[in-house]
Amino acid sequence: MSPNPKTWLRAALIALAGCWVFSPVLHGPWLWDDDLYITQNPLLRSAAGLGKIWLAPTGVNYFPITFTVQWIQWHLWGDNPAGYHATNIVLHLLSALLLWRVLFKLGVPQAWLGGLIFAIHPLTVESVAWISELKNTLSLPFLLLAFSAWVDAENSKFEIRNSKYFLSLLCFLAAMLCKSTVVMFPFVLLLYAWWKRGKLGPSDLKRTAPFFAVSLVLGVVTIWFEHHRAMGGLETAAPGGLFSRVANAGLAVVFYFFKCVVPCHLSLIYPPWTPDPLWRAQLFAWLAIAAIICALVRWSGLPPTRPAARHLLFGLGFFLINLVPVLGIVPMAYAHISWVADHFAYLPLVGLSGLGAAGASKIFQVSGFKFQAFGSVVIAALLAALAVASHRDAVLFGNGEALWDNTVQRSPESPVAHNNYGLVLAKDGQLQEAIAQYEEALRLKPDFGEVDVNLGLALASSGQRMEAIARYRDALRLNPAQPEAHTNLCIVLRQTGQFREAVAEGEEALRLRPDYPEADNNLAVALIQERRNTEAMSYLERALQLQPGYAEARSNLGLALLLAKRVPEAIAQEEEAVRLDPGFAHGHYSLGLVLSVAGRPEDATAQFEQAIKLEPGLVEAHLSLGRILFQVGRIKEGQAQMNEVVRLQAAARGQ
Repeated sequence: MSPNPKTWLRAALIALAGCWVFSPVLHGPWLWDDDLYITQNPLLRSAAGLGKIWLAPTGVNYFPITFTVQWIQWHLWGDNPAGYHATNIVLHLLSALLLWRVLFKLGVPQAWLGGLIFAIHPLTVESVAWISELKNTLSLPFLLLAFSAWVDAENSKFEIRNSKYFLSLLCFLAAMLCKSTVVMFPFVLLLYAWWKRGKLGPSDLKRTAPFFAVSLVLGVVTIWFEHHRAMGGLETAAPGGLFSRVANAGLAVVFYFFKCVVPCHLSLIYPPWTPDPLWRAQLFAWLAIAAIICALVRWSGLPPTRPAARHLLFGLGFFLINLVPVLGIVPMAYAHISWVADHFAYLPLVGLSGLGAAGASKIFQVSGFKFQAFGSVVIAALLAALAVASHRDAVLFGNGEALWDNTVQRSPESPVAHNNYGLVLAKDGQLQEAIAQYEEALRLKPDFGEVDVNLGLALASSGQRMEAIARYRDALRLNPAQPEAHTNLCIVLRQTGQFREAVAEGEEALRLRPDYPEADNNLAVALIQERRNTEAMSYLERALQLQPGYAEARSNLGLALLLAKRVPEAIAQEEEAVRLDPGFAHGHYSLGLVLSVAGRPEDATAQFEQAIKLEPGLVEAHLSLGRILFQVGRIKEGQAQMNEVVRLQAAARGQ
């Protein structure tokens, strides 16, 4: 593939088409488990965390290269999702270009079309737009580099000492350390050997043996993490045991194939189908798949003599082989949500993209200008349709509320969809709508403890604190080992004046998760209210060690220092809190309090006014501003602030 002007033009077309398709996600929000992997992951915040990623992993997977890249991104972008989205887009487009190169090396005519199809296919949108799916977009370039190096080694004098061979093995190891669903690559290499030579020999097994060793070792590690971390105490992934999972896997293969060929009605969560007690009926999907493969094998001949059939078997084989890890035959945690997901098809789609390029190239091999022109128009129209559909889906991912509304409509029986929709609505301040979504999730799954926690938070935010306490108690009865539930209960208990009980809940949250800065902060506030100021400061300092940019904890430390009469230090902490988060209304209010104690009424007035500007309903800020205005002789303005306090308090009581 020489870098001539036509090559550069095609590469630019792939890049520009991909950028247009995915441009809406650049301003997209954090999604679903992004908090687990990034925003609430303490390992990303320190050099010690980088070491733990490799040597002492605490997460639900062992993907150290992926988590290392996330560590680097955190230090580059912080909590701004745009940088993470841009990284995913760049990696995806890199994969599209590498796929073009691999197809070219395999001799596929119009190989660049395979890269373009993959770049703009709607089934890739979920992996690219979902920040946590960096593991998909990062593992695939390494895998394609491994395949490319293997092909180069095959085309030269193939020896195990060949540098291309070692490069292939190294890139495969890197891909496995990004995401272990690439585990089937050694089988792809055997399929490639059969496709190229029409047979397999002992040398093929010898060459692939180290690849199988990497797959086996890291595959076992992944299964251990899946069972002990991701699934925890969950029940088996599919009712009915192994036969039921095998039957469902056949249906999943058919589902993925049709979604790849006709990518319509895509959804972030698909409705799970009910396993048939008569699982034999569901096995007809496998019988159909086997019949198609047998027909292709017979058509190709033994040994294979018909190239078209052999190419079809190679493309379909790549698709099927790479689906095996995500079909649920081996129990996996995601099966509790749905049997299928678009991001599981990201790697298998590579095989069908290659077939698409090979099929399209046949048009240009047929004589007749009119036929070629008509075929070109059809291909261009299909590619445009793919791009438009992908762009439309990317727009959804760019708006969290629209995305989850769409997901709930597509999968109304999914409690996870309703819960996540509720989270987005609550974040946008639509508390009653969020409560309705949480209640629907609990109707669908009464033992969904996470929803009880989220519902409790929404109820507390809407002033229904006793109802919130009851929800947190329900969640903890279902699963006492929920640090989030304990720390949220700590907040509501101290808001209702139950300070001793709040301290106990905060301490339990930290017992369950020692590296939990939010729990440190909330426990500290409860301790301040219990007049245990010295202990509170130690927890706040620890929270800031874990998360130096935690503005709320820094502001609370400022208040604790004020209570200890360390006013200059208190001012420094409060000023740093509002520097870290200029939109933090309570931070400006706290800084105003400290400045008023320090005898700086004009500066305090400015901070109270800024707090009110950011949060007009902040009663404490109106009250403090009114008092300080009275003190400096601005009686009329002070009275206006006190009148606003009365109005806000009456509104809160529903008067």
